Amino acid sequence: MTDVKSALVVTYNEKDADLLGGFLGDQGYAVTGVSSLSAFDAQLSAPEQFDFALVDADGFPPAVWERCEQLQRAAVPFLVLSLNPDQVSAGSEAETNQPVLEKPIQKADLLGLIDSMTD
Repeated sequence: MTDVKSALVVTYNEKDADLLGGFLGDQGYAVTGVSSLSAFDAQLSAPEQFDFALVDADGFPPAVWERCEQLQRAAVPFLVLSLNPDQVSAGSEAETNQPVLEKPIQKADLLGLIDSMTD
């Protein structure tokens, strides 16, 4: 029996949270979805529970990068997504050295990136 990998999905838009969470759930991941910085903070109290995080930066204030930095310090691999990666890349790269992936992203590509982070 294989272990189920756990994912933290962070997105301001609850519809996107449902879509991303549903997709990852269909792939066998245990998903925890949050759509506010306060909910993100609550999950960061025990970041080791997650095998990876998927952060959709759209809609969040710049403070979202501080939370991404906390993920990085806790050694939780994560991906950052945005419709406008050039607009948010400066904040992301300055805080975490994490590139921002442009939405939409192909499902197969997303799964490949997640698999490479969690293996």
